[in-house]
Amino acid sequence: MDRISAAQARVIDLPWPAKALHPNARPHWAKKASSVKAARSAAREMAKPLGKIDAEAVKVTCIFSPPPAKRNRDADNLLAACKAYFDGIADAIGIDDSQFRHQAPAWGLPRKRGNVRIVLEPVDTWEHISEPVERVIASISKTVRGAA
Repeated sequence: MDRISAAQARVIDLPWPAKALHPNARPHWAKKASSVKAARSAAREMAKPLGKIDAEAVKVTCIFSPPPAKRNRDADNLLAACKAYFDGIADAIGIDDSQFRHQAPAWGLPRKRGNVRIVLEPVDTWEHISEPVERVIASISKTVRGAA
C-alpha cells in the first residue's frame, strides 16, 4: 500500500454511532459487543483505501452531523461512542490510537440518519511538541526597561 506524507489530510465518513455504543446506554453485553465489532469493522474498511500513514502522530478532528431531533447532544459522549471507529481506523492506517491527537469536535448540519466525518492529518512529533512550548513562551511577560 502507498504511504501518505505528513502534508496530506484524509477524510472518512462514517454512520452515526449505534445507540449501544453511547456511554450512557446500558445494553446487554452481547449487543454492545456486536455493535463494537460492527463499528470497528466499518471504520477499518472505510480507512483501508487511505493506506499506511507515515507520521509519528495523527491529528484527529470529528465533525458530528446529528440526525434531526430536538435534543441536546454531548460532544464528550459522542467522542466516547466513536472509540470503536478510532480503533478500526488505527488498524487500517498502521498507527496506534494512543498516537491520535484529538482536536475539539465540530458540529455540522443535521443529516438524515446522522453522520460522523473524521479528518486525519499526519503530524510530525516535533510540530506537536512545539505548539504548547510556543504558548508558554508567549505567555511569559516581557521585562520592561526601568521597571523594578
